[in-house]
Amino acid sequence: MEKFLKVLDKAAIASTDHMTKQVRNRAEDAGWDKEVVQSTAVVYDGGKFSAKIEGPASDKGFVHEFGDQTSPPTAILRQYGNDPQAASDAFLSYLESEVKGML
Repeated sequence: MEKFLKVLDKAAIASTDHMTKQVRNRAEDAGWDKEVVQSTAVVYDGGKFSAKIEGPASDKGFVHEFGDQTSPPTAILRQYGNDPQAASDAFLSYLESEVKGML
């Protein structure tokens, strides 16, 4: 069982690159600043996936995500978080390749 749990974790971590690309593509399509797009990532920690904007671009990212007096919200991160199919497709693809390697 422990080996299987390690495979799950490995597949989850590996799938974050693909998920990050998906989120960044959506952010670019919504017109986010390039700096914010490049600072956006999907991470896997504590058994959960989350999308984050880190570093100096986080304030601009907050405005893109939630809006302000002059900019409407885009909700890219929240929409991705509410789209379990996108995340599960990436995860299952990586999990399948990991399981095949065990057989």
